[in-house]
Amino acid sequence: MRASIFVTDDEPAIRSALVKRLSRRQHQVKGFDSGDALLDALDRDIPDLILLDLKMPGLSGLDTLKELQPKSPHSLVIMLTAYGTVQDAVEAMKLGAADFVQKSRLNLEELRRLLDGAATDEGTGKKRVMSTAARMKIAAAQRARWAKAKRI
Repeated sequence: MRASIFVTDDEPAIRSALVKRLSRRQHQVKGFDSGDALLDALDRDIPDLILLDLKMPGLSGLDTLKELQPKSPHSLVIMLTAYGTVQDAVEAMKLGAADFVQKSRLNLEELRRLLDGAATDEGTGKKRVMSTAARMKIAAAQRARWAKAKRI
């Protein structure tokens, strides 16, 4: 399975390591250093999966999650944290995150399990990963809706 993945983490070492590991597994991966950068990228492309850090300067992971849902409702979001609490996890899940993982527990096998789970619809067992053409079509339709909304 080849997925389009956006990794958002303000810590360069973590972001770079995740991008490299996922790219080696033949995924299309882009890294972002802030929630604002991720939201800007969602105007141009819609990923299958978003790995999103909880605690970031500026727009927090939870605030980013709130704003990305209307822009990218079909993307699955996995929250990453070094300091998360149960309350943070509950809030993230209420906002639509598919999973909530502590960075210290994240290894290659765990990441593979999360990706496999994220790529399959639990109810139907069908693959969720979209083709590039489908992602681009959704992104174009969203841009058209936003442009129309701005004119009104």
